Order: sequence, then structure tokens, then C-alpha cells
Amino acid sequence: MRKKNVTIPDGDTYTIASLSHELLTQWAEERQELFGEDYKAKLKEFATWSAVAQKKWLKKIQTVGFEFICTSLNRAAGNKDWTPERIYKELDPVEYNFLNTEILTFNGLRSNKDAVGEPDEIKRLGEAPSAPLSDSSAK
Repeated sequence: MRKKNVTIPDGDTYTIASLSHELLTQWAEERQELFGEDYKAKLKEFATWSAVAQKKWLKKIQTVGFEFICTSLNRAAGNKDWTPERIYKELDPVEYNFLNTEILTFNGLRSNKDAVGEPDEIKRLGEAPSAPLSDSSAK
């Protein structure tokens, strides 16, 4: 397994690890389930959903994103110290997005840091929400 030290904009350094084919396949399947083949159509559909359905979908986006970063950090450290809750509490949106981009690039899923992933609308919808989306509020 490859490892790399990443220094985020505030100067903190994290060690990330490459992900196995199995983990990357699992992540890709989760994203496919969320966004389908046509993200623009999904965004139009999203606008028609109830507030409860929107909140549940955004919670799932948050969970998948946080778990992706946790997996890389935990593989690098050889433990399970990183959890989605810890990511939420310790990383601000800039740090989250920076680490996410570094992990994607390190695993060959993005050609460089400037590569565009999802459109800005999706990034605003769920990658780094300003408040947690609790399951209880989606009921």
C-alpha cells in the first residue's frame, strides 16, 4: 500500500493511503447509487423532492464522503481512529475538500488538483455541509 503525507492549507499534515480495488469499487457503487448516470437530471429531480427526502439524500452524500476520507486516513495509520464524526468535528470544509481531492488524485481518480469533479451545485449540496445532517431531523 502506498502512503503519502499531505499538508493542508492551514499547515496540518495528514498521511493518506492508497485504496484497494475492492474499496474503490465500493465507493464508486455508492456514488453511482447517489448520482446515477446523469447528475444534471438528478439535480433537477432533487429540486422536486420533499424537504425530508432532500435531507436524507444530502445525509447519504455526507456519509459517503466522510467514510471515503476516513478509509484512506485509517489505512495509512493502521487503525480505526478516524470516524465520520471526527471528520465532521475536526475538519473545516476547505480541509475536507483539500483532503478529498488529494485522496482522489493519489488513487488515480483525478488527473490533477485542478481537475473538475462534480459540478459546483453538487459540491454545495453535500460535500462539506456547514451543519451535520442528523438522521433524526430527516424523519
